[in-house]
Amino acid sequence: MYKACPFCGRAAHLFLLQSIITCLNPDCKLYKIEFTYDQWEKRPIEDDLQVRIAGLEMQNAWLNTEIAGLVLTAGCIDIYKTKNEILQARIAKLEDVLKRANDIAELWVCEGSWGEDERELLDILAFNQWKEEE
Repeated sequence: MYKACPFCGRAAHLFLLQSIITCLNPDCKLYKIEFTYDQWEKRPIEDDLQVRIAGLEMQNAWLNTEIAGLVLTAGCIDIYKTKNEILQARIAKLEDVLKRANDIAELWVCEGSWGEDERELLDILAFNQWKEEE
C-alpha cells in the first residue's frame, strides 16, 4: 500500500502499467501530476516530523508520569504538614509543662516547701496530662 496524498489526504491512484502514482482529486494541488512510486513515498519532511512526533509523545508520556508522581508527593506533603502541626503543638505543650515544672522546682528550692503548684505538677506527672490527646 502507498501513502495518501500529502495535500488533500485522499488515497492516491496507482497506474500499474506505467508505475505512476497521482492524486485524482480535482481540487488538489497534485491533481494529475505524475510521480514514480519512490518519489511518492519519499517525503523527508513528513518522515522527520513523524520521528519528532514519536519523540514528543514519549516525552509527553514521561512528563505525565512525573506529574502523577508530583501530585502524589504534594498529597504526602500535605499529610506531613498536618502531622508536623500536631507535633509542633505537642512540643509547645511539653515545653509549657517543662517551664512550669522548672518554675515549681525553683520555688521549692527557694522556699523549701510544697504548695499548690507542686501538687499540680505531681498531678500532671501522675496522670500524664502532657500526652497527645486522642
